[in-house]
Amino acid sequence: MDAGGIEFAGRQHGSCQEPQHVCLREGEQEWTLTQALRMVRFGKFHFVLIFVLGVCFMADSVEVMLLSFLQEVLRDEWNLTPAQSTLV
Repeated sequence: MDAGGIEFAGRQHGSCQEPQHVCLREGEQEWTLTQALRMVRFGKFHFVLIFVLGVCFMADSVEVMLLSFLQEVLRDEWNLTPAQSTLV
């Protein structure tokens, strides 16, 4: 398989004969997936990405928690049946 000049070789190529290895080839160079990830390193972009995604997950969980509390109040205030409060 070729993706933008990098060949994703199967298990039978070069040093990637073990089942857990994935080979990345570009020209004469060949890396396992672990080696390629170590070469990329972890930078500022990754820290910002993890922070932003963490805030998004936190906001989503807060929304679900607030809806669970709000459901009880709305059921009493609007005289909803259990089926109707489930739809809220």
